[in-house]
Amino acid sequence: MENRKRDRYNYNERILCLSYKFDKYSFERESEKYNIRIPFLFNIKNISYSGMAITTTEYLRERMVLNFRLSDGMEGRNFKAEVKWCRKSFGMNYLSGLKFVELTEKDVVFLFKFVQKIKN
Repeated sequence: MENRKRDRYNYNERILCLSYKFDKYSFERESEKYNIRIPFLFNIKNISYSGMAITTTEYLRERMVLNFRLSDGMEGRNFKAEVKWCRKSFGMNYLSGLKFVELTEKDVVFLFKFVQKIKN
């Protein structure tokens, strides 16, 4: 049974992950340990005000925090999202659920407008 609190909206966009850390408390670079090359691309499958589902060609460990930029064509903002789960999807891909973390008030407003554009 899913534990979703917010509706998700389909969104198909490729995003560049600029960097990551193992969890929100550790600033170690783990790319050598887990063989994840930085930067890497991921595809957003769906998004909500609190998180998103993405596909990658790499396995992402739970608690990893990805740093990336979202843009609505007019404005762009940098975000951080924590990997909550990751599982094998199709072919060589993995599907992961991410939760936005360390959101500022401006980030929340941007996400609200961003999701509203996708909904309509």
